[in-house]
Amino acid sequence: MALHKTGRSANSLAKEYNVSVSTVTKWINQANPNNTKVLSDNERALIKENHRLKEELDILKRAAVLLAKN
Repeated sequence: MALHKTGRSANSLAKEYNVSVSTVTKWINQANPNNTKVLSDNERALIKENHRLKEELDILKRAAVLLAKN
């Protein structure tokens, strides 16, 4: 949330927009791309699969280099 990044507190934003502090806090957490706590199970599974595929690609790249030397 851009307003929070400018230094506005969750409390002041909640009052201004007439929503609960917990709702504003949830929005702030969801806007943070590094926060994996708010991800769904499906999103966590996709991140895990992406990590696995990157590791596999790295192994295949190293194997290709070794095979090219022979």
